[in-house]
Amino acid sequence: MSLTSLPNSLIQIDKILVDFSAMRIKRAGTWHKVESKQLILLALLIEQQGQAISRDELLDKIWPNVIVSDNSLSKLVTQLRKTIGDDRNDQGIIRTVPRVGYQLIATATQVEHKAVSFKQQNVAIVGAICLMLGGLFSLLLSHLSKPYALGDDYSERRITQRGGVEHGASFSNDGRYMVFNYRAIGKSNTDLAVMDLQQHISHVIKNANYSEQRGVFSPDQKWLAYIRNDALQCNIRVISTASAIETWRLSLDSKLADCPSGLHKMALSWPQDNLLIAHFNHSVVRYSLNFEPFPRAVDSPNVIVENVDELSVTNNQLITLNTATNTVEKRDFHGKLLTALSHEERGIKKLAADNNTLWLVSNKLALYKQNKRIGAMNIEGGDIDEISINRKNGDILLSKSQSNTGLFSLSSNRVEQLGSSMNAVRAPVVSYTGNKYAFLTFNKRSNKADVWLSHVNSDSVQFITSLSNSNVPELMSFSPNGNFLLLGYLDSHLSLIDLTTKNSITMAQGQFDNVYWQKEGDGVFYAKNDGNSSNNWYFDLSTGLAQPNAQSLALDFMLANKEYRTLMTTGFRNYANHVAKYLAERVFDPLLIDNILPSSQLFTPNVYRDGIHFMVKKGETLLLFDYQFESQEYREVADLSQFSNAPNHTLTITSSHDGKEVLVNLVDNLQSDLVLISKTTAN
Repeated sequence: MSLTSLPNSLIQIDKILVDFSAMRIKRAGTWHKVESKQLILLALLIEQQGQAISRDELLDKIWPNVIVSDNSLSKLVTQLRKTIGDDRNDQGIIRTVPRVGYQLIATATQVEHKAVSFKQQNVAIVGAICLMLGGLFSLLLSHLSKPYALGDDYSERRITQRGGVEHGASFSNDGRYMVFNYRAIGKSNTDLAVMDLQQHISHVIKNANYSEQRGVFSPDQKWLAYIRNDALQCNIRVISTASAIETWRLSLDSKLADCPSGLHKMALSWPQDNLLIAHFNHSVVRYSLNFEPFPRAVDSPNVIVENVDELSVTNNQLITLNTATNTVEKRDFHGKLLTALSHEERGIKKLAADNNTLWLVSNKLALYKQNKRIGAMNIEGGDIDEISINRKNGDILLSKSQSNTGLFSLSSNRVEQLGSSMNAVRAPVVSYTGNKYAFLTFNKRSNKADVWLSHVNSDSVQFITSLSNSNVPELMSFSPNGNFLLLGYLDSHLSLIDLTTKNSITMAQGQFDNVYWQKEGDGVFYAKNDGNSSNNWYFDLSTGLAQPNAQSLALDFMLANKEYRTLMTTGFRNYANHVAKYLAERVFDPLLIDNILPSSQLFTPNVYRDGIHFMVKKGETLLLFDYQFESQEYREVADLSQFSNAPNHTLTITSSHDGKEVLVNLVDNLQSDLVLISKTTAN
């Protein structure tokens, strides 16, 4: 919003009068001049009076195409409250909506100028009527544009709202109890808790110095299994829940089975008395159980399905999701494919199923019954990290999270955030010399990714261009001279941005591998797959032309040769996995080896001239290490356990060619609550 789009009439709010055209406010009989951004903020609140406006939306509209500190908005609200005489504690005019934004709760009415002609009054009245009709039309259009009104059939209720992270929920078969994970702010371990949904009381069952999580009830509800995961071990344990819930925390636990170490994704399901299903990273594992004299696994765990990103287990089948192919499949308990389920959703992230009911989470929450799409509802109030079903009554439970994905500098072993306004940063990259860096943010209104550039010793951030969509490229790299930025979608195209002119071109289209810079930085080598064969190409930056070329260096060769390491990009297929395997063969600490490979799926390792920066996540502990090629030694650089990995995407480590300027993409202030979606009518 700009000054030219501010209202042209007087507005009465509580006991103040606002004259937008003259940029002044009358309070207690006296006119006061008002700063323009205060008026823009006030106009936005008036425009949606009675409704909460998110902080992101306000930042976008008050400071379009400019990155400012999130604190700038807080200061602006404080200044506006002071101007209009609103008490921060009583909040009689502007209300702070926790975790959302701000809301105008006082009534705003239009006031006519006294010195106006009859004709001007008519014009004002007609204008007001047009505004009202336009508002009604917009409201009607908004209503009609929504998907089939599942919102009319379901109501939303937040059942937990504590500071920290609450997730990993599942229900007992009778629908009365809900077991979930809870990690308080500032703590590195996860506790196991159970909520009695009838009494609305939560009980902490396990809160030892381990991370105890992913609880699941047995079908008869006499047992509760969960995962104990720490830096030394991982095992599935079980306690008795046959007595009153108040005594469960006193029950002795026993080991049910071992689970692999180095897990970054884990979940349990107990669909049948003698069968436990586990989802570890991207594998589905089957455990056969015996109950004499207590529950335990009787056979070695059996991996029954691979390449599974999300899993939902009903009482007789598995429903699996592969996010790369966007396919949903139904399988039996031995992993045999029964059928592929048809759907209309794009970019599915999560799912939950119960017999003939299937919920799919993409940019909407969609309901399917017997392979037929019933409808969808919009997702508001945070990202959906997990979804589960109460099979007793059909309610669904969402873990909704909000967080800041920021960019942090680790120069001189100190962790400092680069600009508090950068709260949705992806794919950062540092230039060869370390004097500048680039990164992506997402524009929610246009659903596109924006490219930004900044210098390390400067607070200013420069907008470069918008990409054609919101997908994150697998490759983003500065040319050695720092004048160009190479972006690569390995399954579609490579593009090049001239950072001086801000012009971008598509270098090539197709499927790509082995993308790296020419030694002098004059061009780019890449392998292109045309379907039947793979050919090597060289793109000349000076001519803007590509030509066939025999050269193609393998990743192992570049890792072994110092002169080529700084020419590498992440444009090698399975780059993170390959570098992690290289490290695992050279790092001999048993506490690290099993965690290096899975941790590389959370944080992409960074190869520089003399070494490799890599992250290791052990339980809730997050450590950054530096491996040196010449000495083959490694050291811990920083303990970053106060931060988190991103629930739904990979973060990045990047540095200058000499490894001295290090930036890390981290999640800060992760908060998540459990939200219950209940049916209000039969559907």
